Amino acid sequence: MLRRAAQARAAAAAPAGGGAPRPRALCASRPAGSPPGRARAVRVAAFAAEQPATAAPALQPGRAAAYLVACATPLSRQALQMYAAQEGLLDQLIATPDLDKRLAAGDAGARWAAAAVEGAVAAAVGVAFRGESPARAASPAASPTWAAGPGSGSSSSSPQPSPLSTLDAFARMADWSDGMGAVGAARASGGAAAPAAAPRGAPTSGGGAAAAGGCPDDGDDGCEVDWDALFGAEAATGDGERAPLAGRGSSLGSADGLAAAGGGAVAAATGEAPAASAAHLFLQRTLYKINRLSHFWYDDLAAYANERSLWLAALRESIEEPWQAWEAGQMADAAAAECERAGGPGDLAAPLAGAEAYRALTPEQIKQALRARFARDVDPPLSRAQEYVANEMGPLGYAHLLAVGSVDGLVEASRQSRVCAGAANEVSCAIFRVLMEEYGGGRLPRKHSTFYKTMMAQLGLDTREEGYLSLLPWAWLAGANANFLLTERRAHYLRYAGALTFFEINGPSTYLAAARRCGLGADVGGYWELHIKEDERHGRQCLEDVALPLVDLYPRDAWQLLLGYDQDRFMGGRAGAALVAHIQAAEALHQEAARAAQRGGGGRAAAGVGAAGVGAATVPAE
Repeated sequence: MLRRAAQARAAAAAPAGGGAPRPRALCASRPAGSPPGRARAVRVAAFAAEQPATAAPALQPGRAAAYLVACATPLSRQALQMYAAQEGLLDQLIATPDLDKRLAAGDAGARWAAAAVEGAVAAAVGVAFRGESPARAASPAASPTWAAGPGSGSSSSSPQPSPLSTLDAFARMADWSDGMGAVGAARASGGAAAPAAAPRGAPTSGGGAAAAGGCPDDGDDGCEVDWDALFGAEAATGDGERAPLAGRGSSLGSADGLAAAGGGAVAAATGEAPAASAAHLFLQRTLYKINRLSHFWYDDLAAYANERSLWLAALRESIEEPWQAWEAGQMADAAAAECERAGGPGDLAAPLAGAEAYRALTPEQIKQALRARFARDVDPPLSRAQEYVANEMGPLGYAHLLAVGSVDGLVEASRQSRVCAGAANEVSCAIFRVLMEEYGGGRLPRKHSTFYKTMMAQLGLDTREEGYLSLLPWAWLAGANANFLLTERRAHYLRYAGALTFFEINGPSTYLAAARRCGLGADVGGYWELHIKEDERHGRQCLEDVALPLVDLYPRDAWQLLLGYDQDRFMGGRAGAALVAHIQAAEALHQEAARAAQRGGGGRAAAGVGAAGVGAATVPAE
């Protein structure tokens, strides 16, 4: 492949070392009239090879971390605040010992908290997936009243039972009325047993882990940003003390002002109403916090007390069912838009028509479609998001990209391990070979997440897992949660195999060019070189040794392979576009803060701001 060969030559020009993370996908489809992707990709790779290491100034120590706290965190703070109370209750419930037994025993505190979370989920589902207004979704007529449980006379507009009523029914069968200890005593006396405190290291309503740069990454409005690290010593006041942003003449003012400005910037970039963004984010964060219990994080064992909770499982189902139905419509809409750009349906007939069109395909047609998609996606043209990353994004934006990608990159391929158990055959061994290489052949220094962590450390970023969870756009979390769904449910094995095939075919393409253009050092090439070399082999291996043999093994259900492939392509492209929108919005906030720093410093420019790819120069002109 010319693109991969050119990228390999570009990567070889830089000494190997630590690596950058592999963001999940900034995939593209070929719009009508675009030049062949191969020629464009070769130009990008050649550009990367020609960039000197000093094309832009290296980030000063602490600047990237301070930038993320000051300019990236506010983007989601407003959305997080809309459901902060209910998300906090969810954190407490997940950390409550014997949660199901407490709920079944009638623990007043636990049942009140669970009902509040369920009500918020029902309201958010209405806003995100049914287009309801926030006021209607939150009204008693639109949201089920689940607090009292069965027999309370409450009504529900939901077509499925609430998580609490599901648990109550199971409890009656299991007879959990005895042996409740303190919980039973609290029920008898009409009191409540308070939920336990969340264990150390568990993600909280704002992300949980402390971010590098001096501020906890939890949306704490009282945390002061290290402005000296962000703007340099010139941003200080005349007497040498740090001045708050509002004190430099900024219209952003307080933390609330920053949150409002960040939310507005994201809404303008994505075209999505703030209420819808907040609902999607709350639902995806709720799913993630339940799904993450299937991984082991080497933390307190008590954190996994509820990993098999029936209430949490029912809560997850109450989100996943309407979400998956909504996603099917979203893919059809995206396919229709792509067809309009291309001037015809091309190979998008199935995504346009939905599941029935996939089911109507014969095994031979499915094989032909998979091969055609491989030829298309192994060398696509650059999307607008990719072009921005390759040609315009500055070093602070690059740090933002790495931080968001770290939630996946620091635990890379963990979910893939879930599909390797079971009967042995050539397909399972092929999937395991891919996993084994992702894990560095069992050697920690060669594990891909180690390269990821090294790159994070080189930029002074927090290298702890989930350290930047609060920065993730909902579309990025949706991709992770879809992957959890497909790998945890054996019935979705074929959909996962199709999704994995696309993921391995659509390897990284522009990040090496961006890193070298930003002058972030020669050590960035190791990770890219590793994936450029491996992904072409992995992609063909997933096609020839996994997807095509599964068509023969499951001729009646093979359509799910194609469905999984197309869904992963669509969701990856949506996540990439959302991430770029957030990066551009953060850079816009940084640009405004830089102007405020100049005004507050009597016209003196803040050190490094607006120079050669940092600050204002990283934001493309409209």
